[in-house]
Amino acid sequence: DKIFPALYEKICSERGRLPLTTQICLGNKTGLRHWELRLFAILNKKGKQTGLLVILRDITEWEKIQEALKYSERIHRLTLEASPNPIVFYDDKGRVTYLNPAFTRVFGWSFDELEGRRIDFVPPENMEETMQALQRTIERPEVNYNFITRRYTKTGEVLDVSINSAVHRLENSRVASMVVNFTDITQLKKTERELKATRDFIRNIINSMPSMLIGLDTDTIVTQWNTEAEKITGICAQKAQGSRLNDIFPELSAHLACVTQVIKEKRMKKLAKVNLSSGKKSVLADITIYPIVSDQEKGAVVRVDDITERVRME
Repeated sequence: DKIFPALYEKICSERGRLPLTTQICLGNKTGLRHWELRLFAILNKKGKQTGLLVILRDITEWEKIQEALKYSERIHRLTLEASPNPIVFYDDKGRVTYLNPAFTRVFGWSFDELEGRRIDFVPPENMEETMQALQRTIERPEVNYNFITRRYTKTGEVLDVSINSAVHRLENSRVASMVVNFTDITQLKKTERELKATRDFIRNIINSMPSMLIGLDTDTIVTQWNTEAEKITGICAQKAQGSRLNDIFPELSAHLACVTQVIKEKRMKKLAKVNLSSGKKSVLADITIYPIVSDQEKGAVVRVDDITERVRME
């Protein structure tokens, strides 16, 4: 009590609970330190207590490590729970050990429903690609594996999802756990399908027109080449798109200045009864140039109407 009063007070308050292991903070010249305190009764041959054995072990550094670990775990948990994407942790048997609130919000199952269980939410037609993805994830633990597939929700709805998965291995290379991050891309896929359907619809309209339609950007690079343009020039759309107009249809090169003027002034211009030659065929055509007015894109559409027969009839 003279040389270590704080320790003496602790011993006095705890000596009725021997043997005892507890923790205590004691200060010295270097500051406050953490100790593991162990108290044992010293007994004589008759079993009567004759003293106390006090063992102190400095656990300051260990406590710092534990606090850092707890802080890290708290930050990781906050990150997982704040994530807008569903996240699931599996053990080496594929059983759920953790899932975040976003998983419950998107797929419907709570952690209490799935803890220690496998999730049966893979559509049969997506099972093979899922198994292949799982195998690739295990075979390449140094990188995350990404793929797009589909998953059921608790209510039976099918979602398009992008999956990012990674495994954690033990020192003996055995798989210990796996983390899977889901991104619900159902709306994105729907938008893509609608956009593709719209593009196909517009392409069909353009290709069904009896006029030759050529889309050009500001550098007179071909962006659109319809079926009638293929028929007249003999050049397929795949070859034409991305090429300069004067390289694939030089007969129109004399009118490129008009295209530039239309793009600049944003006003439609029409050229009547223009002689055009394509290969061995010579036609009389009306050429109409329309400006493309858009914040994202500038250019022009050139419409060529073969009026040879009409003029001959007139």
